[in-house]
Amino acid sequence: MLVGGKEVATSCFKQAVVFQSQGKCGEALALHAKSLGIKIGVYGPHHLSVATSCNNMAVLYRRQGKEEKALAMYKMSLNIYVKEYGPDHSSVGTTYKNMAVAFKSEDTQRGKNHH
Repeated sequence: MLVGGKEVATSCFKQAVVFQSQGKCGEALALHAKSLGIKIGVYGPHHLSVATSCNNMAVLYRRQGKEEKALAMYKMSLNIYVKEYGPDHSSVGTTYKNMAVAFKSEDTQRGKNHH
């Protein structure tokens, strides 16, 4: 286990939220990614805290129009939620909804690029 890892991950998360509220998505993403890496090291790749970090990153990727990256992060969080909560949990449903929005945005963007 990483010494102080949980605290560092929490600190990164809190700073990422501040950057996110300021519209600094790039800085927020970098800190969420750092927090994610720490959480994987501390808890392992299938922990609910890892799912939360993946979801946070997906939201930021969507804000940047990076739907493919957002979908990859949503899939990671979805796999954890299903494993930990089962397929009928509200977090699973919310993640499916978010993925649908990202798929729709990705399709819309592709349509614009082909015209």
